[in-house]
Amino acid sequence: ARSEVPGNNLVWERFMDKAVLKVQERMFEPVGQATLNSFATLLTPTTYHQVIEERSANRLCGFPTCHSPILHQTMDQLHISVRKHKLYSMAPLNDFCSEACLLHSTQFKQPLSPDSVYGRHVTSVLLNLFPNLTEADLHKLAGPSLGTVPLSIRRVEPIGADRPHVLCVDTV
Repeated sequence: ARSEVPGNNLVWERFMDKAVLKVQERMFEPVGQATLNSFATLLTPTTYHQVIEERSANRLCGFPTCHSPILHQTMDQLHISVRKHKLYSMAPLNDFCSEACLLHSTQFKQPLSPDSVYGRHVTSVLLNLFPNLTEADLHKLAGPSLGTVPLSIRRVEPIGADRPHVLCVDTV
């Protein structure tokens, strides 16, 4: 919702859009489970589905932690469950290397909030994504509403192995 945007400004919205895009681009290649979990704060079900689609278009399993290629194509086949008296589409399997990855992806996607990322507290992830960002920069981007939030600074491990350690700003 627009009222949840810190400082209610276009600069913050553009910055957050850039952060979401950067997270999505990182997931086009396989990532570790811890990285995927940290990225969840910047994802909605829609932006996560976009990652699945992009990976599967490149014939890579849609689940971001998986390194396997998609070797099968089930097309739009249907599965009939005689026991449950139901008809199931097999199309979602086209985006994954296995049923297990489809299940893991569904479990990851289920708790993602459909709400806008603009009002979320995601400072740790943002500072890992943008190592040159400082606490002062974050205050400038977010506007005056962030000034009333108590912050703590801590040194954390980087998201990627090739990234230097960064200071993270968290809300207290």
